[in-house]
Amino acid sequence: MTYFKTVMLGLDDWGAAIILNRNDLCISAACGLVRCGRDGPLQLHAWQRIFLKAVGASLDFFWAGHCEGAITGDINRANSTLDLLTIK
Repeated sequence: MTYFKTVMLGLDDWGAAIILNRNDLCISAACGLVRCGRDGPLQLHAWQRIFLKAVGASLDFFWAGHCEGAITGDINRANSTLDLLTIK
């Protein structure tokens, strides 16, 4: 991953911490979860759902498949973190 993408992902994570009170996924992945109806565990307020649907629609308009790709990216990041933190 390029340095620019790493910084952009960090900003995405920061946005999720501010808007969703979550630091374990990025806004793009949350948008994807809302758009496909798998957001139940996130326990979102109505305004958060509206916000995420609008942002997700915008992201996918400009970058088709962005939100679904972000879900996969967050899963890969979680697995990579587990590998780094697991004592072998």
